[in-house]
Amino acid sequence: GQLGHVGTGRKLPPKVDQRIRVFFRVCPKCQGSLKRSDTFEAHTVEDIPSLESVKTVTSEYAKERQWCDHCHQEVVAKPALVMPHSKLGLNLIIQVLIFKYVCRMSAEVLTETLLQTYGVKITTGGIINLLQRVQKWLGKEEYGKLLQAVRSSPVKYADETSWRIKGINGWLWSFLTKTEVYYTIEETRGGGVPKAVLEDSKET
Repeated sequence: GQLGHVGTGRKLPPKVDQRIRVFFRVCPKCQGSLKRSDTFEAHTVEDIPSLESVKTVTSEYAKERQWCDHCHQEVVAKPALVMPHSKLGLNLIIQVLIFKYVCRMSAEVLTETLLQTYGVKITTGGIINLLQRVQKWLGKEEYGKLLQAVRSSPVKYADETSWRIKGINGWLWSFLTKTEVYYTIEETRGGGVPKAVLEDSKET
């Protein structure tokens, strides 16, 4: 740290999940037997589960075909939080979105990460297809509501960062309020982007 600045370090987690006592049975220096002790030094470590324990959960939904005596039609129940016709679960889809748009992974790196971390095999073409299907599934209506909320907010913020588009430099724009975030990927970082996004607002 700089001279005169108070040093800071990583804060301890708010809770401890397990406590493990570490001790010697024999002295590492002379190999003599050792007695247990009531005094110890605490060393707290934050870690992730081992790769062997991070396994996918495969679920088969038995969607009942039911007949309604009132409207005389067959109805089929749909599982909650499952994208229609998708063989990948919602948690995995969200992780793909985080890897792609937060971690900025390419499709190639993303496929290898899924394989090494979760044992999930999916091609780069499958990743691209998944992203396109998620876009259609989420639709523009709900996302449009975020844009309207940002436009109508008396105070908002905007920022941009570089973003590659098919190997060409582009820009990821974010427009934020206290409760909403609206993203758009554009080819320029010019002032025309916030003007176009916030065109219904008096402030830019």
